[in-house]
Amino acid sequence: REAGMGPQRPVHRVSVSGCTECLPQPSRRRRCVARRPRSLQAPRMAPSRLVLASTSRYRAQLLERLEVPFEVAAPRFDEDAERPHFAELGDEAFALRLARGKAASLRDEYPDAWLLAADQIGVLADETGPRLLGKPGTQERAVAQLLSMSGRSHQLVTAVVLVMELLAAF
Repeated sequence: REAGMGPQRPVHRVSVSGCTECLPQPSRRRRCVARRPRSLQAPRMAPSRLVLASTSRYRAQLLERLEVPFEVAAPRFDEDAERPHFAELGDEAFALRLARGKAASLRDEYPDAWLLAADQIGVLADETGPRLLGKPGTQERAVAQLLSMSGRSHQLVTAVVLVMELLAAF
């Protein structure tokens, strides 16, 4: 609170409709959620655990830096089997399909957890249209892939999903 700034108002979450007790702008007609009868408040979910559906150490490090408690689980999802769908879906929908597939592969094992899954794909602008870049797997293929990318533009597309079984609608 800065000096000289009049009386401090309480901070409350607000919803649309009701009184204007807590807000500096009375014309908005919002009511403080904290003052609503409990029966009208949104139901609260019991705290649940977070499972990172990834074996990526970089994604795990990101969550660690955010100081978010989580578990790690390896998704049982065959990304290579999905490659034929790239042409029909396009880059963004395909990346989302992979992330959703990873989360879905762990739903039965972690029914009470939030599942966080992500996928990033590389897409090379090609004469015949966008080309999905895969993980090269060997040093020779990595060099060949880099040479094929030389002088051309590429794009990295990332999809992230956060799912809880009770709320999920795949």
